[in-house]
Amino acid sequence: MPTPKLLADSPPFPDDVRTAQLERVTLAGLLSGDPAESDKLYKAATDHGFFLLDFATSPDAEELLKLVEDAFELGPQFFNEPLETKKEFKLNNAGCG
Repeated sequence: MPTPKLLADSPPFPDDVRTAQLERVTLAGLLSGDPAESDKLYKAATDHGFFLLDFATSPDAEELLKLVEDAFELGPQFFNEPLETKKEFKLNNAGCG
């Protein structure tokens, strides 16, 4: 999930690309047990199968978003390593490292 820090480094989204409107469900609402937010999540998941999980209003999400930023920064460092170094990491059964 792109964070505001990561999005700041990205080019603007093109105006000529069609987009879909997705239901926005807040993490804060879900964590607080808000029944209306839970209903939005259920409806979006069962009707369309897609929704946006909004972390912006949840202080509980700050740690998760920091992990996302760290992972995005770590990726290029790993892939810039020599092939022999990368081969030291075993793949799991699903074929993902």
